Parts: sequence; structure tokens; C-alpha cells
Amino acid sequence: RPEDIAAASARVARAEAQLTEAQKNYQRKAELVRKKLISQSEKDSALAARDSARAELDSAKEEFSKLTAGSRLEDIEQAKAALMAAKAEVALQEQKLAELTITATRDGTLDNLPYNLGERVPVNGVVAVIQANRVPYARVYVPADYRIGFIPGKTVTVNVDGLESPLQGTVRWVASEPSFTPYFALTEEERSRLMYLAEVDLPESAKTLPSGVPAQVDLVE
Repeated sequence: RPEDIAAASARVARAEAQLTEAQKNYQRKAELVRKKLISQSEKDSALAARDSARAELDSAKEEFSKLTAGSRLEDIEQAKAALMAAKAEVALQEQKLAELTITATRDGTLDNLPYNLGERVPVNGVVAVIQANRVPYARVYVPADYRIGFIPGKTVTVNVDGLESPLQGTVRWVASEPSFTPYFALTEEERSRLMYLAEVDLPESAKTLPSGVPAQVDLVE
């Protein structure tokens, strides 16, 4: 009957959606296992779920084929229309899922998740903090007296708390304005206490250092 064919068609569409989701979940778990973030058993469970979804899809397709075999042309066309409608609904739901899925704009290392599962996130709230895979650097403040000689490209010595040997860094950027009160509002003596924010690129070996560890740059070589 048309009702049975439509139900079988819907089951095929549902099974296809479940297999797609199971495949994506397995791929995510496999990547997390590769990064040693979850256990092998979780990957195995995802693999079993994917295989089960595939078997369910094969069963649904077989049932649909049995119902449509020998059916009238108009019945087959109705079933095809129902199948297309079901696939369109799946595509719509996948689009909604994609809109609710947050993807980082660059590769990096997950540093912090401010919210737990189930918590309400405010509008424009930060849901994840990621350390981008880029050149490690130190953020320092340069006294006004040393600002002229502290220029991009200059090689400096960086002492990091906890490291026995200093690192050789390269000045990447120096702010054009001081971080505190504008210089024109201060006396000459007060201007000497101004600080300029700067960033110093560090060697690749510094990538393993934790974020926020104190560092100091030698201004007098």
C-alpha cells in the first residue's frame, strides 16, 4: 500500500541520516584517539554504532525494494516523492545542525572551555579559548628610555621563569603609543616612567611553555 511504501521510504531516509551522523561521530572519535584525548574503547563504541547504522540502512533499503517490486508506476512515483521529501527534511536538519556547530577559524590547542554542558551561554559569549598554532611570543613592557632602540627585527635575550638558560627572541611589534597616560600630559621626569607594550617572537622550543608564564627581556646587552 502507499502508506507502507511511504513508511519504508521514511525509514530509509532516517537510516541514511543516522549513518551519516554515526560516520561523523566515528571520525571525530578516531581523531581524538589519535591525539590521545579519549580512550580506545570510545572509538570502538563509535565504530560499532556506525556499523549498526549501516546495517539498519541496508535493512531499510531491502524492505523498501520489496514493497516497490511489482507495484504500479504511480505507487513507485509516490514512494520516490516521499523519499525525496524525507531527504529534503534531512538536509534541512543538517543545515540547522551546521548553523549550531562552532568551528575554529584556525588550527590550535584547546586551552579552556568556560561553560559546562547544559549551561546557558550569553549572546557573544566566549565558548572556547584556543591557543592558535603560531610562533610563540612574549608580551613585554618597554620603558620609555629604551623605546628608541627597541625596534622590530632586533634580537634580544628573554629570561623565562623556570628555565635555566635564556632564550633568543626577535622583536615582532612595538606599540606606537604608551600604555598609560599620554606623554603630552606629563613632565619630562614622568615621561621616563611610561611603558610601551611590545611582542617578542620566541624560538620553536618555547611552544611547550604554558601560557602566561612570567618572562623578562634584557634591555642592556
